[in-house]
Amino acid sequence: MNTDIAVNPVTNNNEQRVLIVDDNLDFAESIQDILESEIYVTTLATSADQAEQFLATFDADVALIDVRLGNTNGIDLLVKLKSLKPSILCVMVTAFSTEDLAVKALRSGAYDFLRKPFNATELISVMQRCFEHIALVKDKASAELSLMKSEQRFRTLVESSPMGIYETDAEGNCIYVNEKWQELAGLNLEAATGDGWIQALHEDDRKSVLEMWKEHAQSEKPWDMEYRFCTPEGKINWLLGRAVVLRDENNKVVGYLGAIIDITEQKNTEKALRRSIKLDAIGQLTGGIAHDFNNILSIILGNLSLLEKNMQLDDKSKKRIESIKHSSRRAADLTRSLLNFSRNEATSEKFTNINIIILKMQSLIDHSVTPQLEIDYQLADELHYCNIDPGDFEDALLNLILNARDAMDGRGKVIVETRNCILDANHCAHYPMLSPGEYVELSVSDNGTGIPHRLQEKVFDPFFTTKEQGKGTGLGLSMVFGFVKRSSGGIDVYSEADIGTTMRLYFPCAIPENKQTKDDGVKTAAIPRGQETVLVVDDEPALLETVKDSLETLGYNVIITGSGMQAIQLLKENLNITLLFSDVVMPEMSGYEIAHQALQLRPELKILLTSGYTKRATLNNNTHQNIKAEILSKPYSITELATQVRRTIDNNT
Repeated sequence: MNTDIAVNPVTNNNEQRVLIVDDNLDFAESIQDILESEIYVTTLATSADQAEQFLATFDADVALIDVRLGNTNGIDLLVKLKSLKPSILCVMVTAFSTEDLAVKALRSGAYDFLRKPFNATELISVMQRCFEHIALVKDKASAELSLMKSEQRFRTLVESSPMGIYETDAEGNCIYVNEKWQELAGLNLEAATGDGWIQALHEDDRKSVLEMWKEHAQSEKPWDMEYRFCTPEGKINWLLGRAVVLRDENNKVVGYLGAIIDITEQKNTEKALRRSIKLDAIGQLTGGIAHDFNNILSIILGNLSLLEKNMQLDDKSKKRIESIKHSSRRAADLTRSLLNFSRNEATSEKFTNINIIILKMQSLIDHSVTPQLEIDYQLADELHYCNIDPGDFEDALLNLILNARDAMDGRGKVIVETRNCILDANHCAHYPMLSPGEYVELSVSDNGTGIPHRLQEKVFDPFFTTKEQGKGTGLGLSMVFGFVKRSSGGIDVYSEADIGTTMRLYFPCAIPENKQTKDDGVKTAAIPRGQETVLVVDDEPALLETVKDSLETLGYNVIITGSGMQAIQLLKENLNITLLFSDVVMPEMSGYEIAHQALQLRPELKILLTSGYTKRATLNNNTHQNIKAEILSKPYSITELATQVRRTIDNNT
């Protein structure tokens, strides 16, 4: 055989390749003949140097190495070949096998021994064992790779899932949570570890959740439960969860696996629906009572008039009758309010510009409040018309202003604003009474004591009031709610304790026939876009994601955070940020404080703030009036957001 054969570096992966290393050429060729008569592909090297050279191109799976290679030790070559290709199996061939030599070879990485002289059967048997081992190793590696890919796919699926997914140990201590779970609970993995997740549960739900967990600890079937998480920022998320028991091969409980989905929006919709149904039921009840009570009052007042006319009364009796008549009139006013609340349909809807009504009411409003209370009217030009009952509107506006007056003890500033607005699907999703479209908005803002969050959902309930006994009937806002509902509109309350309240009323826009073409052109106008980097700061995670998605569809690069301190750090790290867009009311530092620190770092930075209060109400409450910042009032459509962001960035002042 020719030992200087050219070795083809391109080999078939299915070939079983053997490198023969022996300085006895006759013996080496005899081994080569035996192997090639079977299924093996071989090459032959007569020295250690030649073996290393051939391995670089032949890529052998097995090496048959003579222990003695002239002046070279075969075990040293074994070590060298294993360093060049760790997976190669080396079989030592020797006529001088001793226990010490065998131990040294095995410790150096030898797979097997062949003692000279050996026959063809022994040689082939060793080769079969070698390649069976190689096949097992390859199968194991392939299985491990497949398992790793499968685990990676599963982990990617879990981490990107819209559901919150978690795993606990047998005692219920959290050992894993995905990103969505962390978002809904407001806890990172470290904070959730152990029983930290229990602290995120709403205090009213902890007992029931733990009792249900204990009840189903040995269950064979998954179980469902509803509960609430309270984030560190104070946001409450309603969740629907499903959990299942994990068991080992001995059927012993080793942990629990569960998933949660956010049902906050569904709960809010259900709450709004229940409130609407409740108000309808109360309206029917109060309407019937008020109707009968009005009849009774009519009898009382009629008989009092007859007594005054037909009887000679002294002054004391006249005063008593007058007192009865005064009280009866008060009762009549109350029943009139009840009847207004109970009405399901407007009695006299008209094509109305509410600016005209407000201007006509200024004198009445001024006489209804104290001189210490300032009313600031900010009425939009070219306000659209709407179909409403003008009388009901007057009652509603007066009620809102009187409520604002009482919230400020008669001292302060009330801002009455009107504007045209477009409500998109994202906004209307939070208000079941509304559908996307064009609206006329009336907002009444004050800087009074505000309404606590726990009471805000009750303010429209009949007879609910926070005023002292005898100073309110609790029907004012219920009447406003009933009027707005009859007008196919919506109402929104935004309030912060010790900051103030904004009440917004939305009425569907009624556009005259001769303006349809012009207004349709406005609606289809191109939305301004951009490519700048915008930092969005808000403590409401769902709103953060909505704003991020909206701005990214417009071409902007968007960075989001729910923390004012983190916002400042992001501004230090990212000099590409062009615009800071922050909510005004934040838990740790206000939007104005964030803007103040941001401008100290980056004087050229553009600032856009947003608030549930109206723009002018926010500026009125602002303690940082030296900061020049644009204000975008919540709620806003994507068109309003896009327009204001572009305007703020392009503003060179």
